[in-house]
Amino acid sequence: MRTSLFQQILLPIIVFGILHNSLAENAKSNLQNTAANQPQTNGVDDAIKYKRLKNIVEFQKEWVNPRKRQSQRFPIYQAIYRSGDWNCNSNAFKNFAVAVSNLTQGKVRLTCDTIDISTDKLFRRKPSFIYFTGNNDFSFQESEIKNLKDYLYLGGTVWIDSATPGQNTPFDIAVRREFTRVLPNREFKQVASNSFRNANRLYDGHFKGVGLCPGAKGSTEPIKAITIGDELGVIYTLNGYGTTWEMFSSIDNPNAGDKSLTQEAITNSVKFGFNIVQFLFTRYDR
Repeated sequence: MRTSLFQQILLPIIVFGILHNSLAENAKSNLQNTAANQPQTNGVDDAIKYKRLKNIVEFQKEWVNPRKRQSQRFPIYQAIYRSGDWNCNSNAFKNFAVAVSNLTQGKVRLTCDTIDISTDKLFRRKPSFIYFTGNNDFSFQESEIKNLKDYLYLGGTVWIDSATPGQNTPFDIAVRREFTRVLPNREFKQVASNSFRNANRLYDGHFKGVGLCPGAKGSTEPIKAITIGDELGVIYTLNGYGTTWEMFSSIDNPNAGDKSLTQEAITNSVKFGFNIVQFLFTRYDR
């Protein structure tokens, strides 16, 4: 097999450790998938691919940082999109952060912020993942489609959490339609232990033995995902976990909400949510 300029450049980088191994492997995987159907015939093509690889590695380099993980600080960004009701559960993440802190005796700190996916802030802040929620129908603007597509192919992940539990809701229908525009020829599939790299760790995070727990109205829809190569691109929970977090100021002091949920179910929804957060921050680890 002919050795391309791209391979000649990439191999020494990996061998001599100039780039972090896990990031280089992931970048190579993403690169191969984004360029899978492009001709590989000359040095110009190789140079373009190598530039793309460098962009991927640069985008991801802050995600693998043992010092940050030791501090157990997790910055979470909620997506602002122009159509629909992106802020339908305005207190959900604040409540979630308080509950996680309580459960971990203050050892884990979640910081919550928003990010407009139609702007370049998505690429300046470089979040490991963004949280996307809503109840209603929505339609992406062209700038949102382009930014999300670029972000996903750089290795980012979108966690979609439907605020209304169940399938075939207006939001669910819009999610399946609009993310097909972002990632054509890909569809949501039920998550299995081998669906993407390290998928088996999704249910085995900080809080052990939680598994898939009920959300709002006791919903237990399976998790769906879209993959890019063997990496997770989009993860989709249809059980209204954010709605559950919205209804309680903390897991120990409910102020309103769905009386069908027991205290154990509420606690487990927070634990399961944090397991997802932890997975999304460490998914490129070996």
